[in-house]
Amino acid sequence: MKAVVFDIGATLVDGPPVAPAKVIASLTGAGYRDVAGIIMRRDFADSDALIRALEEELSLSFSPVAREKTKDLWESQFTGCHEINDSSNVLRFFARRHIRIGLLSDIWRPYYEGVKRAVKDIESLAEAKALSFCTGHKKPDPYNFRLITELLSLEPQEILMVGDTYSHDIEPAIALGMKTAWLLRRPEKEADDVIDVINGKKPAPDLTIKDLAGLCGAFPQEEKDK
Repeated sequence: MKAVVFDIGATLVDGPPVAPAKVIASLTGAGYRDVAGIIMRRDFADSDALIRALEEELSLSFSPVAREKTKDLWESQFTGCHEINDSSNVLRFFARRHIRIGLLSDIWRPYYEGVKRAVKDIESLAEAKALSFCTGHKKPDPYNFRLITELLSLEPQEILMVGDTYSHDIEPAIALGMKTAWLLRRPEKEADDVIDVINGKKPAPDLTIKDLAGLCGAFPQEEKDK
């Protein structure tokens, strides 16, 4: 294995319990998927640019309250996440072994800025990034999976994809030929896919783990720190 590619949300960080698209949808009456399709696929400079795009493309008119709360939401994303799974040290674990690191995530601009604050050195350690707000594509669309292989200049089978969601992280990676590690932090949310994998209805990942320590522990002893 020459590279490890990580999902971000619920894999490297945790954040607010309600998705930003749901917050904006509730403020404006717009459809959640319509909002998510815009905020996760476009790189906005600030909240004003975001609001203008939503108003123009979804024929919305933000009330003063909705406008102010959307601006507050934008600002909250910069500090709204925290590191989980000792992810900074996990990234360094692979970097020390000269295993290349990539990021593949559905994420919007302000939250990614928060991720960079929460996970030390993530921006310098991750040499390849396929982020939805930059590429215009969301998982499980295979576009970003193919893109990350191109950015790393590696064959899919040389890459390990690590994520917490079977349908969005594991299944499309398997379809492309990547190795996979399914991080089952929230098994209750993955129950249907867990059952399908156990019953042989869906392909199994190469590794199933409960935390990222399990990922590091799967490496041969000689690859670990002495």
